[in-house]
Amino acid sequence: MHASENASVYAVSDLSTEAFRENLQKDLCSALDAIKSPIGSFAKFSGVKFVELPVISVDGVGEIGMPLHDDQARQLISKARQTAGSSIQNPWEIEASQLQFRNPESWVRMPDKLCKVIAEDMGITVPISAKLHKMLIYEQGAVFTAHSNTDEIPGIFGTMMLYLPSPHQGGDVVVKHGGSRLVFEASKAVGSCATTLGMTYWYSDAYHHVQPITSGYRWVLTYNLTVSPGLERPTASFLRSQIKNLRHTLRRWIENTGLAKVNEELFYILDYDYTKDAFSQGLKGLGNSDLVRMQCLHQLADELGFDVYLADVEKMERGIVESNGSDDEDEDEEDEDDDDDDDDDDDDEEEEEEDEEKLNHFMEDVLDSSLDFMMLVDLKGRNINYSTELDYDVLATNTINAQYYDPFDGVVPKETDYVRYDPFRCNTASGPQATHWYRTQMAVLVPRHHVAHFLTSGVSGRRAESLLDGYIGQLTDPSPETRDTALKMIPVLAMRAWLGPEAAPTINKTIATKLLYMLRKRHSDMYNEVLGWFNKRSDEVTFQLLRALWVTKNVNIGQISECMMNYITSQPLKDQPGLLETFAPLPGREVERQAEASFIKDIVNARVEKCRTRETTEEDGVGIIDMAQVLRDFDFFEESVLPVLELRASQGLPFALAAIQRLWEHATQGSPFGGDNLAKSAQHYKRLARLVVTNMPLKHLRGKMFIDDKWGYEIADLNLRPSRELQLAWEREVKSTRPPAKKPSLTITPRNLAKFFGTCLENQLDDLLLQVTFKILAEAETFPWYEYRSLWLPFLFHLMPTLESAGVPLTTPRYQQIAGAILDTFLDNYVKPKPPKVIATTRTVSTPSSIRGLVRPTVRCCCMLCALLNQFLESNTRQELAHEFPKRMRDHIKHSIDMATIPGLETTVQDNQIKISKVPIPPITRVITTANGAQARDSDRARKEWHRRAKVAQAELAKFPAEKLKLLLGGDGVDGREKLAEMMEMRRLRNSTEQQPRDGPLSLSTSSLASSTSAPAPVAGVRRAREDEDTGAGYSNARRRIH
Repeated sequence: MHASENASVYAVSDLSTEAFRENLQKDLCSALDAIKSPIGSFAKFSGVKFVELPVISVDGVGEIGMPLHDDQARQLISKARQTAGSSIQNPWEIEASQLQFRNPESWVRMPDKLCKVIAEDMGITVPISAKLHKMLIYEQGAVFTAHSNTDEIPGIFGTMMLYLPSPHQGGDVVVKHGGSRLVFEASKAVGSCATTLGMTYWYSDAYHHVQPITSGYRWVLTYNLTVSPGLERPTASFLRSQIKNLRHTLRRWIENTGLAKVNEELFYILDYDYTKDAFSQGLKGLGNSDLVRMQCLHQLADELGFDVYLADVEKMERGIVESNGSDDEDEDEEDEDDDDDDDDDDDDEEEEEEDEEKLNHFMEDVLDSSLDFMMLVDLKGRNINYSTELDYDVLATNTINAQYYDPFDGVVPKETDYVRYDPFRCNTASGPQATHWYRTQMAVLVPRHHVAHFLTSGVSGRRAESLLDGYIGQLTDPSPETRDTALKMIPVLAMRAWLGPEAAPTINKTIATKLLYMLRKRHSDMYNEVLGWFNKRSDEVTFQLLRALWVTKNVNIGQISECMMNYITSQPLKDQPGLLETFAPLPGREVERQAEASFIKDIVNARVEKCRTRETTEEDGVGIIDMAQVLRDFDFFEESVLPVLELRASQGLPFALAAIQRLWEHATQGSPFGGDNLAKSAQHYKRLARLVVTNMPLKHLRGKMFIDDKWGYEIADLNLRPSRELQLAWEREVKSTRPPAKKPSLTITPRNLAKFFGTCLENQLDDLLLQVTFKILAEAETFPWYEYRSLWLPFLFHLMPTLESAGVPLTTPRYQQIAGAILDTFLDNYVKPKPPKVIATTRTVSTPSSIRGLVRPTVRCCCMLCALLNQFLESNTRQELAHEFPKRMRDHIKHSIDMATIPGLETTVQDNQIKISKVPIPPITRVITTANGAQARDSDRARKEWHRRAKVAQAELAKFPAEKLKLLLGGDGVDGREKLAEMMEMRRLRNSTEQQPRDGPLSLSTSSLASSTSAPAPVAGVRRAREDEDTGAGYSNARRRIH
């Protein structure tokens, strides 16, 4: 059976203007402590179960079936009369004398059973009785206006209504008294149930009325509640006077929390301790004074607007405790029994643990502490989903009945964990430690405007999402109380989960979709509020969620434009055009085309403005063209995008070069830049290309670094790949030498630079290519060496297939000059001339150790055992230390000596004795350079570094197809082979005094520069220097004969 009791304050007590007598804590504590006996409610709704319902017979009608049917309801009305007032809206009544009940065995005992429940709920301590008064039938439209019972019946003090099974809608009972209003939705609990009936009862001096019936028939029996005529009749006014002080104090507290934001939650320690099972039942599990006080708070909660929870609170403290005097004895026993059997050791440990459990450890210094809710339930026993961080100062300040502001004062620890002091552990604190756990149970009073914040204090992100999921499911709960709580919690949790600095990085799409679905059907205002929160996010999941809502026509583009724009503009520029494509007008939504086009224009214009005012890259150039073509509006391109391209082209930036290349690609593929607009696109390309070439600063350009050794290209037959060591050495050298980019806008992709040559050839811009050639030849010597591998060598590599695809021979002079200039300056700027060799002379010298006599360095450990060891080490007279120690101490001494690496010390262990002896320290042998030492070392390092750079350069050149590179260097003849051989052997850079390799000129294969991995045979009787072995073998590996 379900019912709800929704209350609101209709009037304010005269006491509400008074101030506190002392202060909030003392007044509230006094008011609660003064409540000793049960205080009931002025009205209540409950249910009662029957084994079998009675058979009711009405004079003139006969037996009435359950549930009540329409035809029998009309028969009853025909035998009934309207209640006093003769209004057509009044219910129909049948006197008790016209009713007969069968099954009297159970029904006769029914009033006594109900009276016990009623007396307990209404706070009555004397016997009461219930006498049948009337049967009432409410048809559609019937109401019962507000009134109080004034029947002059001896001992009458209240009324009870018993609801018989009859499905209907409406007819809620509203009872008011002293500013409180209770609404009983009996229609949701009364239906076709065969064994359970609902009942409502209230005091006679309380006003009540029945709201209109909207469908069906409301069928009830009314009873007069009486006490013996000689006793004083109970009244609701007397009940209210018993908790006058409590009501006044709580009302003042609620008013203060709304204004001053102080004491937002109050704690009251319960008188008794309860088991987990009893505590989880809420009010039903409480007893004695705790039950009486919580019932009073529960009665006032709806009237004043606060909630009451029962909390099981645990405090943990870990710290230093005073020694119990048994640690030294335990240590002595351990030393004496070191060699005992394992069984004896286990027994000793068990006895020691039993002794420790009996000790009371006083904590001298607290090292760590925590405070947590172990359980939180409401008065109905429902477990509350919470994630509250408790603060001890707040708990101590707001606990109204705490002694000395300590809620745990006098509480004995429930559990204790003791760790004794071990002096041989350097990381142990300076004394024995213990951990204490304290438990106390208390009531928590929270104003309803603060409940959501109290239950979610400290929660955010994923934890808030998890709690939110539980409350979303409660939106469909049949209990209005549960639904109202969920509606209060959902906005707070949603904001904590999805907004703010601690919000989840991505939303849980399942939870968010479920929430929006539930709110859209039932709570449109909150739906728009949550949608607005999503619109402020910019993660991928939120983007997908809102776009799905847009596709299903649940939102328009204006409601989600902020999230869409933030997310799209936060993505890599290469992905933004594809995201914009998703907002192309859908079938049936042509009316929204203007809004969507405006949305896309806003994003493109925002990107254009960034390109105008900030550093730009090639990706920006490609992206801006791809985004502009989404609209398929060439006029918009010329009006908004073209001006920024002209600005950047006049600065010679790679952004403009990449943009015009992308523009030409779209134009030749039939996009909005092609077709009728192809001629305009070609004109724009030529004009912008001339601007770029004229203003591009070649010596300041930077290439993109490549991780692999092939410039990001699959090259067939690489016979001379650099080793992994060479590769890493090259990368480290570049990273340590290459300065950070001051202008990212000058970074260019080598392939794009090569493709520019191809596009110029396609558009017959020969004069422009000639201008580029002159700039490269003039500025090649100024190219930094660290830009060759990232820019100029890959550019040369990609230029060869570009020229071939355009039908341009590689023997064209201008391109041969470009290749020669790039490769020659690469070797000059990176490899450089080989340094000369300098030879040094050396001799060997032996010197005695600086440690004299028997004094040795000490160990670092500061324990008592190591202090004795250090005394021995510092002594200049003692040569040997021998002593018996337990195994643990021996191991500790050996570990300390090993960590100190003390020379001239021997340690031996025999039986239980450790022996440490001081032995002589041998002299130290050193090699001393007598002449040219520094120069020789510098020469060796420089020559070794030169060989490394030469190998790296050789590996870089080996990436080029040999036949094509020969054509670029000198043609397909002896001249081309000789130039390539000279370049691979570094002949120009080697020291002119050194002999050239004896293997003859370098020979190349038809596909690559590298060949055999075998080294040349050495000359008989002659040992080659190590560096000559390296260079000879390295260069010999690249040789082959070509016939």
